[in-house]
Amino acid sequence: MKKEGAVTPQQRRNTNPILVIDDFFSSYHLHEVREELQTIKQVALTTDNDEFTTGSQRSNLLFLCEKLEGLTEAAWLLKEKEKMFKQFVQQHIVEPANLDQ
Repeated sequence: MKKEGAVTPQQRRNTNPILVIDDFFSSYHLHEVREELQTIKQVALTTDNDEFTTGSQRSNLLFLCEKLEGLTEAAWLLKEKEKMFKQFVQQHIVEPANLDQ
């Protein structure tokens, strides 16, 4: 039973997008995302698939994969910068026990 005023994991992720990024990268490494996107492109473009029969459909898929890879790389960079910032704060500004309060 949910406590009155308790924050659900989904609500926590909605207020802190870094948690969504952390969750994603706990499942996939950056190189794995790139490999999976490459596989998607190869399968879609080299098989008989009615969804990608025209040049514009294939072009749209390639564009989407390119943008998803860029978005994934940006998310990874944000995650790394946040990790570096926390390490800096822990080492130079506050005691580690006070960081997450």
